[in-house]
Amino acid sequence: MSPVIMAALSKLTGLELEYSLLDVKPTELSSALKKLCADPQIVGFNFTLPHKQKAAHLSQRTSPDVPIIGSANMWARVPEGFCAYNTDGPGFMDALEHNGISMKNREVVILGAGGAARGVAYACAQGGARRIFIWNRSEERAAKLCEIAPDTLTTLTVPSELEAPTPAPRIIINATSLGLRESDEALLSEFAKPLFPFLTDAIATDLVYSSTKPSTPFLRLAERKQLQTVETALQMLALQAARAFNHWQGSELTPQQTLSALTPI
Repeated sequence: MSPVIMAALSKLTGLELEYSLLDVKPTELSSALKKLCADPQIVGFNFTLPHKQKAAHLSQRTSPDVPIIGSANMWARVPEGFCAYNTDGPGFMDALEHNGISMKNREVVILGAGGAARGVAYACAQGGARRIFIWNRSEERAAKLCEIAPDTLTTLTVPSELEAPTPAPRIIINATSLGLRESDEALLSEFAKPLFPFLTDAIATDLVYSSTKPSTPFLRLAERKQLQTVETALQMLALQAARAFNHWQGSELTPQQTLSALTPI
């Protein structure tokens, strides 16, 4: 998807960009980057799993949030070399805003405590969420995540903690890898089942997307529980790409311009 998105953004802006995919082994990332960074024509990189954590520590500079989140999905060239950024969380927030959903003063429930959850949790906290609950099988890992914004994040150990009414519907976010396979639906149902009685008016969204089906296992599960669902994952992918493109090319693409350009794809 990323090469297609970047080609569309290049066509939209008239700014030429050659975007190539490289398959690099984790043990070879440092040496590969050293060689690639020596090419003055390279303006930046995107990183996917399993490279995001290591990418946060190999650049000459980092944006302020990268050391807190502990991962980077993008580098952009700067005078002293390259600066590492994490555009996943901001891309997710852009997608919510595009759908008319504000994070201000909301309560959020995040499923999972891995790298994706860290980026989104931090973005939600920065975006003004009132309280963010982390629901994860490992309470230790959830507690570790909460350290990135201890005034806002808390480990959810007992679902009845969600019993208190809120001024606006909560947002529940699937930030686990469950949903990448259609067979994951039963596992997701078991994992999230204790929460649904307390989230009857919540808005459900997913960081997993499907390129072959209009919905995901988690969103279908949420629909059966009569929750409002919002598909943000594909928009997040496009909007974090636009943020990277803007860094690389000095452009100022807006979310609306980006999504309008990508609608035909």
